[in-house]
Amino acid sequence: MDMSKDPVDVDKYADKIARYTMMDNAFMNAVFQNNLPAVQCLVSAIITDRKLEIVSFDVQMVIQNIYGHSTIMDIRAIDQDGVLYNIEIQHDPRGAHPLRLRYYSSLLDVHALERSEEYMNLPEKYVIFITDGDRYNEGKEIYHFTMQSEGDDSPIHCGDKQHYIIIDVNGNSDTDLGRVLHDLREPDPAKMYNEEFATRAKHLKLSQEGRKVMTTVTDELIQEGIEQGIEQGIERGTTIERKKSIRAVLAILKNLSVPKKDAVKNLTEQFGMTEAEASQAVDKAWAA
Repeated sequence: MDMSKDPVDVDKYADKIARYTMMDNAFMNAVFQNNLPAVQCLVSAIITDRKLEIVSFDVQMVIQNIYGHSTIMDIRAIDQDGVLYNIEIQHDPRGAHPLRLRYYSSLLDVHALERSEEYMNLPEKYVIFITDGDRYNEGKEIYHFTMQSEGDDSPIHCGDKQHYIIIDVNGNSDTDLGRVLHDLREPDPAKMYNEEFATRAKHLKLSQEGRKVMTTVTDELIQEGIEQGIEQGIERGTTIERKKSIRAVLAILKNLSVPKKDAVKNLTEQFGMTEAEASQAVDKAWAA
């Protein structure tokens, strides 16, 4: 988007931006992008059995798989000892399915070993999912899994150097992790414990330049959702599917607190509805 030709209305999504937390991918990306201290704080709060230093990281890193399903990792980091960390934010605990963790772990391995390199050179790695809810309903803040033998009084650890960690963001322990989790779910920068989180969140929510960034990102999310809904309707080509696409687009616009007049404009432009039809559909959706 060319800011000089199309000025950004920083008040367009003011309510939505004020409610953003780091559990929202768009805001999480903006907080951690180019912010090594924030990534350091997050990883260090989770991995507490040794002192570590993050030396490089990527946000929203695309991991290609030429033979099948590729993925985008929220945060991929490496510490001073070459240990790999993949941290994912998932609202729904069901998104942290163990098979998903297994797949993400395999992609880390594929990209960690060079051609002809020995398997012994595979690094230690942590696949970490932070969810809004307790996936295992055991009342724990953090679950840490490693591979070990079964049927023994003293289990033998496999030694494959891989870890799966699932964390409930609602944890409130009086620990570094508990305070980080509080900040991840807190929309108000003034109430955050961590200075790095608070400073970046304050910039994105309160400064003119930061709000421009978040407004632009929100616009892009809305447009992406609209295009996906339209494509699904076109592919299936039925009146029923078109109606489903319209409902899906309306749900996106409502969730992102888009003003009614802008929602009406979207429907008229994307679906060819008359202004009266679009206005009626918007009113119905907003009242639901």
